[in-house]
Amino acid sequence: MGFWPPISSPVRARDRPALARERVVEALRFLGGLPAAVLTDGAAREAALSRLPEPEALRIGETIPAVLAFSTPAGLRSLVGPLRTAVRHLWYERPETRGQKVASVGEGLSALLACHEPEPSAAAVFYGMTPSAEELTAIRCPIIAFYGAQDERVNEGIVGFADGLRAADMPFEWHLYAGAGHGFFNDTQPAYYDVTASRDAFARLLMFLLKALPA
Repeated sequence: MGFWPPISSPVRARDRPALARERVVEALRFLGGLPAAVLTDGAAREAALSRLPEPEALRIGETIPAVLAFSTPAGLRSLVGPLRTAVRHLWYERPETRGQKVASVGEGLSALLACHEPEPSAAAVFYGMTPSAEELTAIRCPIIAFYGAQDERVNEGIVGFADGLRAADMPFEWHLYAGAGHGFFNDTQPAYYDVTASRDAFARLLMFLLKALPA
């Protein structure tokens, strides 16, 4: 988990070649090797791209904006529909999981899914954007959330998240890790990964899921 949306997306590669799996993997590998200050600076990213061989730079330069489009509020919400379809597939169609409890784990999409899909029994959120106050009224499952103390932009939404879930009478447990920033759980991006925060968050996540999804 990190700054970028999942590789698997509802966009078909033949419709948008820039989002083909191998192209996204290539772009994420490039971005994961950049210092955090460069990663969020468009001009610095372009300078880093210019040092790559031209064909590679062109491919990555085309894929980065396509991927970043999914990190906006509108982009994230465009993925809720496909995720709801996936939940329904697990709940109603897959013989291995039919009728069993379902949970979601992710960034802001995990929270959005819990707002728009009644089936999940639990949701875990890693440093994701907070849904709107109106959306939060529809949540019907407990939430656990993990944040890096240095992720000020995202952390501005914690109080609203807690207030909204309290108003919806839904349990909300959240943890803030000192010294960690956005993407601290993503061990593929050294600029962001924080092993201490990740280990603690993973242990808490497992305990949360064991309680929410009893065998």
